[in-house]
Order: sequence, then structure tokens, then C-alpha cells
Amino acid sequence: SGNNASLSWTTPYCYPETESEILTYGEGDIYYSWTSICYAHRYLAEDIAQYANMLIFKTSTYVNYTGTYTVYIYTGTKNNKPDPDALASTATIYCTSDTGWKELILNEPVTISGNKDLWIVMKQENTGVTYPTPSFNLDTYNENACYTGSSPTQISPISNSYKISWLIKAYLTDGTHTYN
Repeated sequence: SGNNASLSWTTPYCYPETESEILTYGEGDIYYSWTSICYAHRYLAEDIAQYANMLIFKTSTYVNYTGTYTVYIYTGTKNNKPDPDALASTATIYCTSDTGWKELILNEPVTISGNKDLWIVMKQENTGVTYPTPSFNLDTYNENACYTGSSPTQISPISNSYKISWLIKAYLTDGTHTYN
């Protein structure tokens, strides 16, 4: 009695119910054409300038096998690959054998600068198979829609004889959010 108490806490970021925009290189029928541990989309700064100051709050990818899936978001490029010093956020999920689109909610939302490249790299592990990477067919080759490699920062575009895109989506919000 007669004592004053103070309580403070850090409020976690609460994500919106629906996205404002979705970054992807399109959609189509599921097709497996490549084997990879890591697969990625690269969005050039000039192509995403219109989304400057928007936040990426989650990603999704098409999963066909039980295993661990991790997304890495990089906000810069070094030597035509994701800049290891520009890792902005990650998220990891373990998926059961339920086939379909699976969401990975980022540990921290990522702000799109509008003047730097954006990389969304998916890593598959512990699937018990030779890493069939989900893709769909495109009408023309798009180097930025199909990077692949052995680690998140050691990736390269696949051959231009493949007209495909990986099944990756990034969900954007205009930055409005609420706290619970």
C-alpha cells in the first residue's frame, strides 16, 4: 500500500489479415524441372520502386515433401548474388506431407527500399528426396525468376533453355498494423 508500480513491455508486431500486394513472377500449373537445395527470386530495384516503403510480412512456397523450409530475405546484391551482409529477415517451418502452398511468417517485417535489389531465397532441407524444386512454365526466359544453388548466398540463374519460375510469393502491406 502506498507504493507505486510501473509496468512496461515491448509490443510485438502484429501482421495484417490480408496483404496489399503480392510479389511473384506469376502462377501456373505445378511442374518440377530442377533439383536444388536453394531456389530464389531476384527483384531488381527498378522493378520494385513502386513498392518503396511497403513491408514484406510473409512469404509462401509450394511444398510437396515433408521437411524443413527456410526463407531468407536479402535487401542488397553483391557480385550478382544476395549480399550476405544484407540479410534482413528469415523464417523457418517444418512441413508435413500435406502438399500445397505453405506460409512462412517473417521474424521481422522487411521494408522495401525501392533503390536496392530484393532477394527471396528458399532453402529445403531434410526432405529425404533429391530436392525437387517446385516451378511452373513461363512463356519466356526470366533470369530473375529462377536462381538456384547450394546455399542462400551462393546461387546463380539457371540455363536460359528453361522457361520457368519458382513457386515463391512475397506478401506486402502498406505498413499499417495494429498491436494486440
